[in-house]
Amino acid sequence: MTSKELMSLSDMAHELGVAPEAVQRWHHFAPDSPERSTRPVSALKDVAAAMEVAVPKADAKEPRYPRDVFVAFCKAVGYMDEVGSLTAGFLDEAGSVVAQDGVEHKEVDRFVPVAPTIEPGPEQRFRYYVNHVSEFTGLPHSAVQRYARCERAALSFPAPDGLDEVGRPFWYLQTFSMSLSDMAQELGLPRQTVQKWHRAPAAGRARPTTPVSALKAVAEAMSMAVPEADAREPRYPRDVFVAFCKAVGYMDEGGNLVPELQERIQQKKRGRWRPVRPTIEPGPQERRRYYINHASEVTGLSEQSLRVWATPGVQASGTRSFPAPDGLDEMDRPYWFLETLQGYKTRRQRAERRLPAEPKGTDSADSDA
Repeated sequence: MTSKELMSLSDMAHELGVAPEAVQRWHHFAPDSPERSTRPVSALKDVAAAMEVAVPKADAKEPRYPRDVFVAFCKAVGYMDEVGSLTAGFLDEAGSVVAQDGVEHKEVDRFVPVAPTIEPGPEQRFRYYVNHVSEFTGLPHSAVQRYARCERAALSFPAPDGLDEVGRPFWYLQTFSMSLSDMAQELGLPRQTVQKWHRAPAAGRARPTTPVSALKAVAEAMSMAVPEADAREPRYPRDVFVAFCKAVGYMDEGGNLVPELQERIQQKKRGRWRPVRPTIEPGPQERRRYYINHASEVTGLSEQSLRVWATPGVQASGTRSFPAPDGLDEMDRPYWFLETLQGYKTRRQRAERRLPAEPKGTDSADSDA
């Protein structure tokens, strides 16, 4: 049979080895969920419309569709692979492969394609289902399923890009990568600000030896490849963007935008700022970073003293009584780990206990040392 020849519903069922009722369902409009209740046409007609192929025999007493439409439908929902060969089947909720003839037509939306499918139409983009998204994001299958039921982005996870012809949610791979403009829009910042995170630091800054940009440094800490970072239109995995935002204080540990910072952005306040709460260092350990304001709360020292001790000149002087910062973050701001601050606080308390009591009537001098 050539690609232009017409196929009856029985022909389709026979080729796939599925029950005739399954193909009948693809021909008749029968929404699988409330989200699809406004769809104007059937699944097979949907595919034909996306391909801009006429189906004059679709409403005949014995409906028939061009073979091209049938093949495109099968590629879209997982019955065929990208070259048009029948696939091994689908995955059930336990992740086991179920042969095509073992998939009950009334429950097909409970099964997902083994491999990404191909969207009908000129672009032929790949669709990624719950199992694929779980695999490349590292999230549990159950978590992605919960996100798939959301109509909009939840926390730092994007909502599905659509529902396929049998009502299953899917995402495009590009959804999980972000351009610099995407990042700026999500945070409400000018693109020039995000551009700084993409560019490698200039010589002469506080950290002149940093070999890569802030976003690339985060990707390296996560052991994540960024193949599109040097493209003409740079893109980074969404996971890298979220980790960067958690590292510098734009997002909290759950991936939510920090309200206090959002308010600052909306009011278009300028100048350097410090994270409201300790941030999360990118990488497997995900240690908390404590900035000057947090270090002041932990140690009881003034922020003014900490700002002095955090400057590179004082750090190198060797005369300090306070530990040097454990590092500079992706925006060149000094931070300490909690164990460093607690170690200093413990040493200071021990030293104070060893000091002789001052004579009565003598005023003690305030000191941050």
